[in-house]
Amino acid sequence: MVAVQVLSFNDYHGHLEPPGGADATLGATLDPSATEVGGAEYLATALDTLRQGHPHSLTVAAGDLIGGSPFLSGLFHDEPSVESLEAMGLDVSGVGNHEFDEGLAELQRMQYGGCHPDDGCYFPDRPYDGADFPWLAANVHFAGSTKTVLPGTSVETVGGVRVGFIGMTLEGTPELVAQAGIRGLRFADEVATANAAAAQLTAQGVEAIVVLLHEGGVQAGTYGACEGISGPVLNIAEGSTRPSTWWSPATPTSPTSAPWPTRPATPGWSPRRRRSDGWSPRRCCPSTSAAATWSATR
Repeated sequence: MVAVQVLSFNDYHGHLEPPGGADATLGATLDPSATEVGGAEYLATALDTLRQGHPHSLTVAAGDLIGGSPFLSGLFHDEPSVESLEAMGLDVSGVGNHEFDEGLAELQRMQYGGCHPDDGCYFPDRPYDGADFPWLAANVHFAGSTKTVLPGTSVETVGGVRVGFIGMTLEGTPELVAQAGIRGLRFADEVATANAAAAQLTAQGVEAIVVLLHEGGVQAGTYGACEGISGPVLNIAEGSTRPSTWWSPATPTSPTSAPWPTRPATPGWSPRRRRSDGWSPRRCCPSTSAAATWSATR
């Protein structure tokens, strides 16, 4: 048996620097201590701290890593955000609605590299080379086709264990982004997509599967709790026909509105150890984070 740790976050939104103003803290309900939220350096430190003592660790995200970004990242079309995530050791991410803010062509450029069509290359001698982690879009298809706009699944091997990932944005993405950017695309049902993709991964011999879903939910506790979870993500997770799948949900509305580490209680999911991210740095990161550890057969 091999213990594999999964560290998950979402809604990074290019927050390279700590936000200020109304976003400087999470609010009295979510964080009574009023600890200031941090940027890339604090998130990187949190991830490094959580990895200590866990030789078999994967770092994943559930979308909205780019788009809706502050000036520092947005000015460079979020290229610095991607590079910072690479430096943090991100292994894989699902897409969120904000990944489509500037259209499919720009999302594919962020994945595969190349100069911006209008602003060109910021460093002509070192063009943007794309992300070294995959964005997964299992439920985003070209209209009239079953072909996805980006790969829908990926498999990571850690400690000799093959872990499969399914990345999805919410089916309601067209209601949240400009139509011009998603013209010719179809956003499929999350449950049907996850079940089909999980079956494919299982057929490949993958026994541990994680769904990276950019869909919302709420809970009643502070940012480090998981109390009374409810919302669309719970209904979707309960529709899974693969009970041992771990769901990493996201809240697509705001990077700071509802950060909580949790995992919907899908029947049959029984990790050896489930660990909420109760770790609180001097400044916490602006996005949801969660840690889970389970044992898998090599």
